[in-house]
Amino acid sequence: MRIHFTNYDESGLNICPEGLYEKLVYIKNKYPDAPPIIITENGVAEQNDPKKTAKQVCVDPQRSKYHQDHLAYLLKAINEVKSDVRGYFVWAWCDNFEWNQGYTLRFGINYVDFTNNQTRYPKNSAKWFAKFLGAEKEKIEGSVSNKRSIEDNSENATGKRLRAA
Repeated sequence: MRIHFTNYDESGLNICPEGLYEKLVYIKNKYPDAPPIIITENGVAEQNDPKKTAKQVCVDPQRSKYHQDHLAYLLKAINEVKSDVRGYFVWAWCDNFEWNQGYTLRFGINYVDFTNNQTRYPKNSAKWFAKFLGAEKEKIEGSVSNKRSIEDNSENATGKRLRAA
């Protein structure tokens, strides 16, 4: 089966969850005695938009869907061909510096405000992933200080962010 790529993220990477399934099936068929598989990096990029507030950026349904779709195909491979996958790690825990694109792309499930003391905010995808893993609500939201809570007026740094971009 040949996969045709029609969906790309902001970095130009292909979004093809069925491709994960196809590769796991291929590995199982070609190497039946292969050691367990750990998927160490899987994620999707968004373009950094310095005009958006943290609250706006934390609404990221495409990232939640990305991981939901990939995990569904991962489960399909485990159930159908007994693919031995022991781990799946999201890329990335937080927005970071990408060597090729710098701070122009965001991969994280936690938003990092690079112009406001590196303050971190869990995106909706982080909350989705925690729920998927069965974590309690307090584990993702925690006892967050007022500094890190997202309020409607918490970011008055839009101008500062635009100058930094």
